[in-house]
Amino acid sequence: GLTKNLMGRELFGEGNTFSEVRDMHDAGARFKTTLLSEEFSYEDFTKQYNNGAIVLAAIAEDGALILDTVDKPLTPKPGQKIISLLGAVALPDGHAAKS
Repeated sequence: GLTKNLMGRELFGEGNTFSEVRDMHDAGARFKTTLLSEEFSYEDFTKQYNNGAIVLAAIAEDGALILDTVDKPLTPKPGQKIISLLGAVALPDGHAAKS
């Protein structure tokens, strides 16, 4: 989280810190964009990657970048692209790197 004297919004979901994102990248995680559609929805994405992905942002159809924040989580829709960080190996629920 953020220290009380810093102002700003927490990015990429509660509990995801810069250190965790950096460690995932150092361990081989890669950035990926995925176009959502009626055939491949956000729900399909979350099922496919389980907890091995951190969704960072979405790109709206008009090109606007929408960041995922704790106070305003993304609600990705068909036609948008999501930008995620995919772990080199999916982590099991409860793994220390995901808690």
